Amino acid sequence: MAAVGSARPDKRLVLRAAPAGEGRVRLVVEDNGVGIAPAVMPKLFELGFTTKAEGTGLGLHAGANAARSLGGTLRCESEGPGQGARFILELPVEAPREPLQPGSER
Repeated sequence: MAAVGSARPDKRLVLRAAPAGEGRVRLVVEDNGVGIAPAVMPKLFELGFTTKAEGTGLGLHAGANAARSLGGTLRCESEGPGQGARFILELPVEAPREPLQPGSER
């Protein structure tokens, strides 16, 4: 959680789940932590990309690929440094009978 790295005394983590259209669910994880610079956003889900000193750059990449293999999406929103971040995972309510292969579309 990026709020840990923030100097804010009022650290916050919000989790939400809601319908996202017919047959889909949206899970949102939002914090008021360090935020994400606009220049970083396009690279966020790339293999090996990290902003953490001890990061591997595997987590978000693997998460986005897992979501895609289930017919879903993983994306991020942030107003910038110091503004926190919001990760949005959308998935079908029912998993596909066979997971999608990397590079394939549903």
